[in-house]
Amino acid sequence: MGVTERRAREREALSEAILDAASELIVKKGPGSLSIRKIAEKIEYAPSTIYLYFEDKHAILAGICIRFFEDLLEELNEIRDNTPDPREALRAGLRCYVDFGLANPTRYQVTFLTAPAHDLSRSTRFALPSPRADSPPWAVWVRPSEPLCGLVSSNPATRN
Repeated sequence: MGVTERRAREREALSEAILDAASELIVKKGPGSLSIRKIAEKIEYAPSTIYLYFEDKHAILAGICIRFFEDLLEELNEIRDNTPDPREALRAGLRCYVDFGLANPTRYQVTFLTAPAHDLSRSTRFALPSPRADSPPWAVWVRPSEPLCGLVSSNPATRN
């Protein structure tokens, strides 16, 4: 492994450490108490280092939100891919969504109850997944229909 690969791996590890530290602080004291200085103390780096990885505190919150959605989407995709009956897939997907929120209450709170101050679509650190190659052009990917296991489309001709 070359120097470039090692540096990229180290950069990713520190970025993840920043998100982990922020998540831990939020769990302990709530999202309102989060600060760059507290995150820096927790990871034992200077506050200015964090700005090399994240634009501001809101970008860190956006990173936590995106992590939440990536984890939830992984579980929902597994249900969709392994449940042939559409009604059962919908039922299991909805149950998964509720259970995921109950199992991750702080992450849920940050994701859904914190005012969105950072535009996730402009994030350069995180990218939302693209539609699958086998998806029809009208399929909705990361939208409310996708968490419903892909059973609802934006094409009115295919709705039941």
